[in-house]
Amino acid sequence: MHSKGETRNLLLNFVVYVKNQFNKLIKNIRSDNGPKFEYVDLYDCYGITHRKTCVGTPQQNYVVERKYQHILNVARSLLFWSKLPKCYWSYVINHVAHLINRMLSVVLKNKSPNEVLNLKPPIYLDLKTFGCLCFANL
Repeated sequence: MHSKGETRNLLLNFVVYVKNQFNKLIKNIRSDNGPKFEYVDLYDCYGITHRKTCVGTPQQNYVVERKYQHILNVARSLLFWSKLPKCYWSYVINHVAHLINRMLSVVLKNKSPNEVLNLKPPIYLDLKTFGCLCFANL
């Protein structure tokens, strides 16, 4: 995304993508009450509930903020231990998201987000050590 003006089109594309690729419907969209998320026609068409939080209060969106911090902490650790320059930041973030989506979660009854979405367990054979010594925890 290059500007906030692209939000509406990207949001519509995302909703349609999820519906077509995974045969799932998005139930809720949470935003900071900004005008870029006022897309009533889309929400009504797909039955999406738009939940708004107060502007400038990340405390109200604690789940997303915690996940955001988790992603950044893991990315900083990988970048530090791999001794890669900061220009690889976007690749590291993608790698972290890939890892997190394949890790088991207690919230999902010991399934990974990837497994819940695709209805089959993830394949771990493609994982490689990145940035630091890696230990399997069984």
